Amino acid sequence: YALLLTDSKGQLPIDANVLTKLRDLVRNLSITDTDTMRTYLKDYVQTSLFTRSSAPPLSNQRFYPSHSTIYNYIYSTLAEQL
Repeated sequence: YALLLTDSKGQLPIDANVLTKLRDLVRNLSITDTDTMRTYLKDYVQTSLFTRSSAPPLSNQRFYPSHSTIYNYIYSTLAEQL
């Protein structure tokens, strides 16, 4: 069995590939709107990460992070650039 670490709310952390894509979109395309980012990430998960298998359900926050999680990662990525 794999050990899955959770955050303080008991949720799984965002997938590393999704986080890398989010940070790339902030840095390279200056995407800072959470709704726009959510659209890009959903497309990325469904067309790039799971090309040979079915994508996880939209309720899986590891691959489809919440609005507040996206906001927090956008903010932290922007803060790193200062």
